[in-house]
Order: sequence, then structure tokens, then C-alpha cells
Amino acid sequence: MEKYSRVGDPGPNPKVFHYNAAWRVVLALLCLSAHRSWAGNFSVWPLEVTLSQDNARELLTTELLTLRNESDELLRFQVSVAQWDQSPSGEMLLKPTDDIVYFPALLAIPPREVRKIRVGTVARAESVEKSYRLFVEQLPEPDRGPQPQSSQVRVKVLTKMGIPIFVQPHKLSRAGEITGLTMARGLLGFQIKNTGNTHFEARKIRVTGLAGAGNPQFNEEISGWYILAGGVRDYEIPIPAADCRRTRQVEITVATEHGEIKETFSPPPDACGTPSIPADTANLPSGTNRRAQPPSPSTARRNR
Repeated sequence: MEKYSRVGDPGPNPKVFHYNAAWRVVLALLCLSAHRSWAGNFSVWPLEVTLSQDNARELLTTELLTLRNESDELLRFQVSVAQWDQSPSGEMLLKPTDDIVYFPALLAIPPREVRKIRVGTVARAESVEKSYRLFVEQLPEPDRGPQPQSSQVRVKVLTKMGIPIFVQPHKLSRAGEITGLTMARGLLGFQIKNTGNTHFEARKIRVTGLAGAGNPQFNEEISGWYILAGGVRDYEIPIPAADCRRTRQVEITVATEHGEIKETFSPPPDACGTPSIPADTANLPSGTNRRAQPPSPSTARRNR
């Protein structure tokens, strides 16, 4: 008996798709190769498709995707496409679209062989880049009719991969900035904003806290992802209490494929969540218990 289980991108569903921790691990593994994306028993190349306009002929280019069957069995696939956007929290937003054309929509690839998918668009290039996802979904084997009963259950994982497609604007403008820096109760928040008209990848985000003498107090590194044209991505990083109290300045550096984006930030005095001192006890001598004190006998007599 065989059972099928799916893993991968959600497909062209207009609902929001939430990436969980397991899928982030899958993405990281698939992106280890700069040229080919591996999905167990098949591979896809290239990892993304860029369509640009041929100004001489005023036509958009087309590209070829290569699928290779890495297994010893016949594999079957279907292809679909969706318009792609993102929320500030990093959720993938997909909507149906007719902008992208591709052929073929169904493929059967014999063992160790390759097939090509031609990808193009009927959409015209505009002032801002357009983004899409092309999904290559592995299909289960065709029904072979009644099979001999077996006590063993085999589970086959069917993979669905999403390949980014970008339709470039007439003129590229690459720009980004780090904004919205806040720090409260030991939680550093900031936004990476794409102020250009084409996507970039926030490949590595490094946060460094500096003490009063300028010495590094802490270093945090996180991996980013695509930030689409005009998009914003929110980030929050908890800072350990001891490091937070000694930090006087925070430096944020975002490494992209085109360079670095940098910003510095001076946390406010209460950034680490230190309780505020009531005004009527602010001038008490050091070491004095700041809890409410009982009235003196003379004060008590006056209040009777």
C-alpha cells in the first residue's frame, strides 16, 4: 500500500500562505546551490526567471526552465502560476493570474532525463517590477488498478516547488532603507523597506550593539529573503537584559546582492524595560528603600 504526502509551496491559492519553521528549513536547504534547486528526486534550474523587454523590438524575452529527473522512476509534473506579493510579516500572498504563459503544463520525465519548460508573459513592462511564482508540482503515479495486498505501507513524498518570476520595469532603480527603529523592554524592532522599483534579497541581516566606549556588546545575525518592489519587511530581535543595559548604540547592516544598507540607532533610556522612578522619590539618597514610607509621628499628629 502506498500513501502520498505533499511538501512545498502552497500553489496558486489567493489565501495567505503562512511559512512555518519546517518550511523555512526546506527553503534554506533548497537554496544551498546557487544554480540548481534540488527537491529529493528531481532538480530545477534556474532558481529564478527574469523577463525583460527587448527595446529594439518592444517584445518581452522568454526563458527556459530545466527539470531533471534524478530518480530511477518515471516522474510526472503539472505546472501552474500565481501573482506573488508579500505582507510586512513575511507571509506569501498569492492570487490567480493570466499574465504568465508557459508550455507544457504537464510533463512526464523518464529516469535520469531532462525536460524544458518555456516561460513568457503577455503583460507589458511598466514602471514597477511585477512578481509571480511558477509552481512545479509532482503528481502521484497513475492508478494501476487492483494490486496485491501488502502489510507494508510505503509513504511517497510529493514535492511542490515555487520558482520566482520577475517582469522587469523599463528602467531599474535599486534602493532600500532601514526605518522604524524602536527598542522597548529589550525588544529591538525595525523595518527593511524597498524604495526602488525592483526586488532585492536581504541575504544576511547583522545587528551589533555597542557599549559606551564603542566596544561590541552583542552581535546577532539572521537570514532574510526577497523584499519585493515597494515592499516592507518587519523584524523584531530580543536583546538579552545584560547586553541591553550596556548598549548605547545599535548598528544594523543588511547585505543584499547589490551591496549593503546600514543604519544606526541610539536606544532611549528606558529601552530595556527599567521601571520608571516616581518623581517624589527620585532624589532620595542612594540605598534608600523607595517603597512608600510610614508618616513621621509629627506628621501623623497633624493629620489627625
